[in-house]
Amino acid sequence: MSASVQTINKFCEETGMSRTKVKELINDCIIPTIPQEQSGGLVLINKLEFDRRIAANQIMLPIPPRKRKLLDSEA
Repeated sequence: MSASVQTINKFCEETGMSRTKVKELINDCIIPTIPQEQSGGLVLINKLEFDRRIAANQIMLPIPPRKRKLLDSEA
């Protein structure tokens, strides 16, 4: 069973995404977070909401430019 909230480090460990990519997806509002009580506090990812969105096909992760180029060359 997964926790209802996770730190960025734990989320990266479970998903295999890099910290940089996770922070980018948080800034783009693709990965939901718990509102912070104070600025500069610990960022917690709302894992339950993320899993719900994944199950409902509401999240589309962007394809990196290098991977997109590889896919285009194979087509």
